[in-house]
Amino acid sequence: MTGKWKTFDDDGLHDGVIEIYQNDAKYFGKIVFLPKPEDKDAICDNCEGEDKDKPLLGLVILKNMKENKGEYSGGTILDPYSGKVYSCIIKLLENGNKLEVRGFCGISLFGCSKYWDRLKGNSQFTENNASNT
Repeated sequence: MTGKWKTFDDDGLHDGVIEIYQNDAKYFGKIVFLPKPEDKDAICDNCEGEDKDKPLLGLVILKNMKENKGEYSGGTILDPYSGKVYSCIIKLLENGNKLEVRGFCGISLFGCSKYWDRLKGNSQFTENNASNT
């Protein structure tokens, strides 16, 4: 699951890159690229606690995920725009090239899934090469 993942908004447009890394037996993910110029200096003004007013770029939004029988759970995901924190389950799909990231409150049946695509090799995103496909 470690690596860089391209994320998409509700309209299917590219809205960022998350780098997932392992620390001990847990997985975390931070925002490493935001394609919209207006987001470059944005802060998490709707967040609470330690994330309040932190820059979005570099913000750890995925926390304390643990691997369990082929999926990752037990942690949380932060929506940096609303400031809301959700329980999270992540599944690797398509031979490890796609993630199903499900955020929910209470039980996962009432949650929402997003799909992230793995970035290949040493892909670097800049304003010039970020695409909305």
